[in-house]
Amino acid sequence: MSDVIDKMTSKMADWLSGEGRDSDIVISSRARLARNLLNFPFVDRSTEDQQKTILSAVLSAAENTEFLKNALYFDISSVNELNRQFLVERRLISTDFAEGENPRGLLVTADEQIGVMINEEDHLRIQVIHSGFSLEKAWYDVRQLDQELSSYLDYAFSERFGYLTACPTNVGTGVRFSVFVHLPALTFTKEIEGVFSEMIPAGIAVRGFYGEGSQIIGNFFQISNQYTLGWTEQGILDRLIPLINCFITKERSAREHVRNDQRVTIEDKVFRAQGILTKAKVLSFIEFLDLLSALRFGIDLDMLPKIDGRIFNELMVLTQPAHIQKTEGKVLNELERDILRATLVRGKLNLN
Repeated sequence: MSDVIDKMTSKMADWLSGEGRDSDIVISSRARLARNLLNFPFVDRSTEDQQKTILSAVLSAAENTEFLKNALYFDISSVNELNRQFLVERRLISTDFAEGENPRGLLVTADEQIGVMINEEDHLRIQVIHSGFSLEKAWYDVRQLDQELSSYLDYAFSERFGYLTACPTNVGTGVRFSVFVHLPALTFTKEIEGVFSEMIPAGIAVRGFYGEGSQIIGNFFQISNQYTLGWTEQGILDRLIPLINCFITKERSAREHVRNDQRVTIEDKVFRAQGILTKAKVLSFIEFLDLLSALRFGIDLDMLPKIDGRIFNELMVLTQPAHIQKTEGKVLNELERDILRATLVRGKLNLN
């Protein structure tokens, strides 16, 4: 199992490709479904034996699906702490899932676009991630997989409420659509809070770099639907897509404003970031994300030569603490990680 994770270190997920619609702003799109099995208590109320039975049932069903029949499987309770953190950084499992002690597992395809957490908050958390603004494609794929699994699994479903989930906010469709976005211009012009204030009453949630409960760093945000009850999946999608389009439009407008009216100020910020990334010998992850955001912003505004968007996306993953340690092949202290991060960044960006 550890060998498989070691191999993942040298291969990046397909959703980091930097391709797809509006990929300079929308890095990735995700569709996630929460599902529970009929006649079993939710995970926090079930026994260890029940959780093992759920695991076995889901794995057996997965073997019969086109999407998951060749998927990798990780028994998370047998994965060491560094490798669990690695999977968190890959956006394949949640922090709570990594820190749990119950029987639980992860199914993931080789391209890392499809993953299933078994016995997280719900019995199943099924997710599909694609590059760029591609929520409809992500929804199509996760729906197809869900239909395949439902042929072999009996889901807990109420005619009145819909799919039953451990958290009330997921009851109904059990679907959560989200996009991972880079909004430097709206942040720089201080319009971001006003835009969020306009959108939140429309039923969206805004989260930080690692999702729920995480801080916002580097002008990267996760935007998702907040409610699922009382809506159809397509209804939620039809409501969310125009809101994301609005974010994209406002960000592009803010970029033009900065380019035309605040060019010297933003150039100073961009070239300072370039200078630090070129010469720095020590870089914390948070500092790096802030500098990467500025550099990416400058390139998007044609202030610097183009760099493949995939390189930016991969660096966001490769420079995280567990990835630095996996690449080096040993546990490192914070300073050692920061030194290696600076070296990695200089080599990847080739800014000299």
